[in-house]
Amino acid sequence: VAGSPKLSATMAALLAGIGAPAPASSPLPAAAAAAPPSLAASPSMATAPALAAFFASIPAPASASAAAATPAAPAPGQKKPRILIVDDNDLNLLIASRFAGMAGCEFEVAHDGFECFDMVKQRPAYDIIFMDCSMPNCDGFQATKLLRGHAPTLVTPVVAMTAYTMPEDQQQCLNAGMTDYISKPFTKEMFKEKVEKWKNGPVQAAK
Repeated sequence: VAGSPKLSATMAALLAGIGAPAPASSPLPAAAAAAPPSLAASPSMATAPALAAFFASIPAPASASAAAATPAAPAPGQKKPRILIVDDNDLNLLIASRFAGMAGCEFEVAHDGFECFDMVKQRPAYDIIFMDCSMPNCDGFQATKLLRGHAPTLVTPVVAMTAYTMPEDQQQCLNAGMTDYISKPFTKEMFKEKVEKWKNGPVQAAK
């Protein structure tokens, strides 16, 4: 690339496993060598805390205003939406948690359907549950059926998080008792839109 007149101004990045040493003939540039130790020390892949530290080290764009980086505050007299995020992938949990905070939500996380079920039994007053569909042990479809079966009057909105967007996939979500769905990968705007749509949903149906 460096020897080509057309490509000499093009930036190039070395892709390597986290923690893997750089080839002797291709030393890492200074910016890459200065990566946070929490990532560089990982032998295989980054954990959620390491990724959080890495993301926190990235400066905000110069054009971003301070107000844009501040989580939305609820209006006077309104409480923050309480949501539960369910996903077996730490990176997905980290991203969704950040989006939840930016949307002005209080949030908790669960790593599979069984953990979600136990948490809802103990603290049923979640305003929204964001549920990954594909998880080991107990996936989002099974977890939603467990929730609806355990408490038929529980109408907490369950928003499926899925990479499958065909009409039949969306219908499977609804058939399992889910309320809505959001397609992966989603943006913070998409996530906030779902929060705004369902944050006032009832927790229990009228008796």
